[in-house]
This record gives sequence, C-alpha cells and structure tokens, in this order.
Amino acid sequence: PETTVYGVTGPIYFDRDRNAVRQTQFGIYQYRHLISAPIQYEPILLPERVPDLHEQIQKGHVITLDGKYVYATNIIYTGMDIIEIREINPKASTYNVDFYLWFRYKPKENDSAFQPENITFTNGESINDKDIVREEVTADGSIYKTLRVSGIFKNQFNYQAYPFDEQDLIIQFRNQNATAFFIQYVVDRPGMRYSNDKELLNYLNKNGAF
Repeated sequence: PETTVYGVTGPIYFDRDRNAVRQTQFGIYQYRHLISAPIQYEPILLPERVPDLHEQIQKGHVITLDGKYVYATNIIYTGMDIIEIREINPKASTYNVDFYLWFRYKPKENDSAFQPENITFTNGESINDKDIVREEVTADGSIYKTLRVSGIFKNQFNYQAYPFDEQDLIIQFRNQNATAFFIQYVVDRPGMRYSNDKELLNYLNKNGAF
C-alpha cells in the first residue's frame, strides 16, 4: 500500500502473495435489478495523506472499521428523461438538448456539504435553464429531486467514417464541491425502467425525443 499507484478505479497494488487487492463493491436488488448499495466503503491506505482527517471523521465522510479508516461514499441514483434533441450543428459539434434530470438518495440532514444536485455541466456551451421542478420524499425516506435542464452541449464529432459515421451526443456533469470519495452518481435503472440499451432507445424514439 505504501507504494500504491492510483488508477481510475482506485488504488492499485499487490500483496505479499502477488494478488491484486481490489475494493469490495456492495449491491442490492431492487425491482429485479442489481444496483449499487446507497453507501460504499473504500479503504484509506494512507490516512496521513487525507487532508483534515479529524474533521472528515466528525462529518461522517470517513469512518473507522476494525481500527482502520474508510471513506463512506454516498451513492446518488441518477436518471434522465430526454424531451427533445434539436439544432445539431455538425460544424461546431454542438446540439441543443431539453431534458429532465433526477437524483434519488438518502438524506444527510446534519451535513450541509451534502448537495447532490449542486452540479455543473462540464461540456455545456450554454445552459439556459437548470431549475428544480419537483422535490419529494419517498416511502423509504429517500429524497427525490428532479431538474428541468435546457441548453447547448458540445462533443467533438468524428467524421472519419463519413458518410456512415455515428456521433455521440454526450451530456457530462460533476458535483461542484464534492469529490468522488464523498459523492458518486450511478444510473437509476429502476427509475428509468432501463433494462437494456435497445429498450431505452425504443422508448426515446416513441417519445419523440429525436
């Protein structure tokens, strides 16, 4: 652990038996879907490198298990319902998208830093609207917030296969204040009724999104 390399999936190192040690992911079944559990725990290999460790423990961002430190990562179930995609500009690689974006999560009332809906669109050229249009508490105590978003997004188009090219119209966002150790967004498959890509595409076609 002292010489670990940090990759996109977390720290990478080998134990004395030359086995790669990986973080254990926990899931739950909901409506016949295996989804991420609401909280994941990631071991902290070098706690001395964590800034403000004592403060992180007081806030509940870091907890102790068997004398070791772990991050308590909050999972935010996130879904999208596209209303319309229009004004695709091949020269500028931009597209105008109108959609609903929702977040479903367990509240943390004593932590003002926990704001899953406080996001910024990293590939947004100009966002016209980003308003909360619905907010409720579900039967299991989860918070459900829906945003109505409209704006122009950009993703560099690739025309190497022209005229048989296909383009990805990507919408990217991240939390403005929290790191991935504290908040992570996952697809709300039960909420989107998302069994597979084909079914989702058929739904959007019938809905007139394109």
